Amino acid sequence: MECDALCRVAPGIYAAGDVASGHNPHFGTRMRLEHRMNATEQAMAAVGNLLGDAKPFAPVSYFWTDRYDTRIQAYGVLGWNTPRQLRTLRRLVVERVSGTAFTVVPALRPATVN
Repeated sequence: MECDALCRVAPGIYAAGDVASGHNPHFGTRMRLEHRMNATEQAMAAVGNLLGDAKPFAPVSYFWTDRYDTRIQAYGVLGWNTPRQLRTLRRLVVERVSGTAFTVVPALRPATVN
């Protein structure tokens, strides 16, 4: 369903999750993100707007997964066992800082060889 920036399909009708494709004012384009985190955040935005908030939903896509002892996170950039660094990078993505303005530092965890 095509939504506006407020997650509204038509007057009094809102959508969220995999079915919703909305204009993202942060990136200036229509987006549909198929991830649980987006569905949760978009649903909260849709309910708020239904109740009168009138705040555009402008997500920076994010997902995470744990694979054994590894946490993989992505906020427009991908991190491997670096949760603190990724939170900082997410803020830079949200603030639209140029990619040349920061450097990704690898995790200082030694590899295990069996």
